[in-house]
Amino acid sequence: MNRFLPNEKRVEISSIFKWFKGDFDRANGGLAKVLGRFAPENVRAFAASGAYETKYLSYNWGLNDQGSHGRNYSRTNLIFDNIFK
Repeated sequence: MNRFLPNEKRVEISSIFKWFKGDFDRANGGLAKVLGRFAPENVRAFAASGAYETKYLSYNWGLNDQGSHGRNYSRTNLIFDNIFK
């Protein structure tokens, strides 16, 4: 879950934005523009300003898995799954 903290001049966003930064820069006009467009309405102007520190959050690897296995799936689970397959 992305967090917008205007009082602290900080955003905390998914690592996806870091991993695919080049794609956001080329196709969408940069991260601040994307965040300004899709952030919750009450923080859009702040998100679009780019005047903040950016912290990237750990990615939730089970995000798209709605079953019990995915609900608590972590990066550690991903590593073990790839080692022991």
